Amino acid sequence: MKRFLALIVTALLATASAAQADSIHPVDDAGTLRGGESRTYAATFYGGQPAIVAALGDGVGDLDVRVYDLSGRLVAEDIDLTSYCFVEWAPRLTGRYLIVVRNHGRLATDFAIRSN
Repeated sequence: MKRFLALIVTALLATASAAQADSIHPVDDAGTLRGGESRTYAATFYGGQPAIVAALGDGVGDLDVRVYDLSGRLVAEDIDLTSYCFVEWAPRLTGRYLIVVRNHGRLATDFAIRSN
């Protein structure tokens, strides 16, 4: 299931836009989040270029994604009640960002997360 989710997220990022610039250190992970658990990733994105993060769960949990700059300011979020998250923003400057994916459900959920 994790491999399937990773393939879907890869396809979503590939079709988002052919003009998207890659980050310096993209996120590429799959795993399981217990109910209420979160995982934090760090990625560096280029200033002035679109940045994309996509996360996809197995449909059991409610996944949310929030992206923060190193000053702790929220720069993008997808916090709806689904297990699919997609955020896009254009960083003003090249820098590192913290990406937090959280399972708000009570049950464990398999997920995959990728960035450009």
